[in-house]
Amino acid sequence: MHDKPHNEMVLFCFGIAGVFAFSSFLPLIDIALIDFSPYFAVAGGASIAGLTALPILIFVSKTRPSWEETSNLFVSGVALLFAFPACIGVGLSTILPSEIALTLSFIPFLNALFLATKNGNVFSRRFWIFILLGTLLIIFFILDGQESKGWLPIMVIILGGWFASYGYSISVNLVIKKESLWVVSWSFVIILPISLLTSWTFLPEFIFYLPVMSIVTIILLGIFSMYFGMISWFSGLRSGRVQSVQLTQLLFALIFISLIIEDNITSRNLVFALFLTCIFCLCHREKERILVLRREYNAK
Repeated sequence: MHDKPHNEMVLFCFGIAGVFAFSSFLPLIDIALIDFSPYFAVAGGASIAGLTALPILIFVSKTRPSWEETSNLFVSGVALLFAFPACIGVGLSTILPSEIALTLSFIPFLNALFLATKNGNVFSRRFWIFILLGTLLIIFFILDGQESKGWLPIMVIILGGWFASYGYSISVNLVIKKESLWVVSWSFVIILPISLLTSWTFLPEFIFYLPVMSIVTIILLGIFSMYFGMISWFSGLRSGRVQSVQLTQLLFALIFISLIIEDNITSRNLVFALFLTCIFCLCHREKERILVLRREYNAK
């Protein structure tokens, strides 16, 4: 009788934890880049996440993925869990974390486009107007004052956002059928050989002489931000309340960036973040309205 409210509360807690974990990703990887190359930082984090997931699958998981699921897990893992963080790491060498967070705000809009084309999701004209408005706002932000940083890092960040959206669109379809723990764990384990090989290739010669906090940062990046964050985020997708909170991800990311690495958030960036968050909320509200109308139509 009380299972549904209890499950809803568990999903809500997991979703909030996922927002916090993702919000720590940019500041953690920025700290890691002080002592490591972006390739080792990302591959090292992914390797730690994969090694954490391996015993969990051995003792908890009772099913193995099919060949089709394995290919989807591999593609989504490489795109979302490896290529996307690698692009962010490269971009951080030139662009401030707060500006990267704002640039990546196009990901929710791209997610909607991928889900519409891959799954045949049909949204209203008003929904796509909001999507277009948000996209134009992000383009204006990128063009406004970004020339001094060079276009190559910006294009790398945009490419990383595309990888994230493409991997996300595949993972969402898997999470509908499987638990998020199963999907994320298998994704990290399947790409573990790539992560370990890349880590070994870019392993610093002086790694044993680095401060302990440098190693701890990589561990936190892998276990908390990448592994636990991804599981919590996908778990939260099953709750409508959590999806509403996830719309504020950008604001939480800016807060974490400001608190952890003292990247002063300009009033310009804050205004952009507030406008984008409002557009996210409008898109979500319109999507929910369409889903309600569709359910009412099917019930007739």
